[in-house]
Amino acid sequence: MKKVISILLLCIGIMTNAQEKRTVTASGSALIKRETTDYRIKATLNMDQVYYSDPQCKSLEEFKEKYFTTLKENGFDPKAFQESKMEFLTLGYQKEGTILKFETTSKEMAETLMGVRMNGITLQYQFKSVLTPDKRNELRKKALEDAKANAEQLCKISGGTLGAITSISESAPRPELWNSYYDSYEELLTLNVSFQLK
Repeated sequence: MKKVISILLLCIGIMTNAQEKRTVTASGSALIKRETTDYRIKATLNMDQVYYSDPQCKSLEEFKEKYFTTLKENGFDPKAFQESKMEFLTLGYQKEGTILKFETTSKEMAETLMGVRMNGITLQYQFKSVLTPDKRNELRKKALEDAKANAEQLCKISGGTLGAITSISESAPRPELWNSYYDSYEELLTLNVSFQLK
């Protein structure tokens, strides 16, 4: 019986101690500015469109040769393009066609290629933006400072003082993103931090 009473008293003591430990949780954020490292252009050659815009072009091979000649005139090596016929087939066009893919680290080359236009060819553009581990750690430090400042304000309102960190979690941004357009959306790295409240 004494053992049972001792265990009960110990449990009550632990629960009382846990209730006395108050915490304050705040979030902090830092604006992510990514670096653009790669560019990807996809050229869709579509005989459905060529049939009406350039009737003299009778086959896909003839159309490709015409496009490759134009590429050479603009400083591009056709061998640098990767062909994906299967991807074209999934688009559901009635006539022949193919997709040619080109990737570069040069913004100027990407812009030049996007300027090479022909009837029957649709160009799509993507760019890769990265967040390096070093840059991510810098952002974590800024977000932690922001969370601490927010927690201190909460402490002032509640009449307490800020103690040590008890837990921390991060909204994990992806290290690499491929985008097809620029927008004004602000991407944030966010930390949720809990502190002891004294």
